[in-house]
Amino acid sequence: MSLDHRLTEAARHLAERVEPPEVDLGAVRGRARANRRRSIALTMAAAAVVVALAGLPLLTAGRNLTSTQPATTATIEVLRDLEVTPCYMHRCVAPGIYSIGLGQAKDATALLSAALRVDSRAWAPDGGRHRLWIRDDDGGVMLNVYRPHELATSGDPCGEATTVVAEDTTARDLAAQLTALPQFHVASGPIATRAFGRETQHLVLEANRLTCPKVEGAQYNLADIYGHTGMEPYGDSDIDPDQPVRIRFWVLDLGGRAIVVEARQEGRPTAEMLTRLNVVLASLTFADEG
Repeated sequence: MSLDHRLTEAARHLAERVEPPEVDLGAVRGRARANRRRSIALTMAAAAVVVALAGLPLLTAGRNLTSTQPATTATIEVLRDLEVTPCYMHRCVAPGIYSIGLGQAKDATALLSAALRVDSRAWAPDGGRHRLWIRDDDGGVMLNVYRPHELATSGDPCGEATTVVAEDTTARDLAAQLTALPQFHVASGPIATRAFGRETQHLVLEANRLTCPKVEGAQYNLADIYGHTGMEPYGDSDIDPDQPVRIRFWVLDLGGRAIVVEARQEGRPTAEMLTRLNVVLASLTFADEG
């Protein structure tokens, strides 16, 4: 199926609620680790062949990586950290499967993570391992997946986020906190919705125009997050002011932690941007590995 066809189908099926196919992340990670172990034992000549083969999935965006391949080729699953993308320095994300670290489970017995599939170089990374974005002069879209540490403060949402998200906050509690984000109004929800193969709380927030002091570089600080591997507070989710914003949130419990999926529209994104956002959302899945 061509990319254009898939985008059209995604636009038709993925409007507000996303129910992606189940993905066995353990199997994918196992294959990735096995591939790495095998590559260490190869000679230099064989390594050159492996490198050539590894490039094939990146050059064939949209191919089903689990489909049967001719006997002369190998099926290679690509799983890498979102920040360690081959074209990061060029501000793009190469097609492939990427992981997002979400820290430890509450009982410290498992690591939490999300995984998503990127099938277009239209996406850019944001350096924090938790988000992707596409934009032009009129607007853009962004996907953020994270565990929040603090949320915007009503007194000064363009300063530091200081509204604490408690360690034991549930998905339902966090969804309620999100409804109180200053300068936003609730367009819908929160409502219990099944998405990404899990039970979630879904809500939509909108703002006709976020305002910040007329200071160069001022941004609305929606949330400070547990960044990088998700182990400790690092990084944030910021929004440029003076433009309309619409955010679809899904909040889910994972390993005793409340995790946020933030699908954001800023300004006036194109229909193609919105469809690409839905396609990536449809590939998103979560795991906790002991």
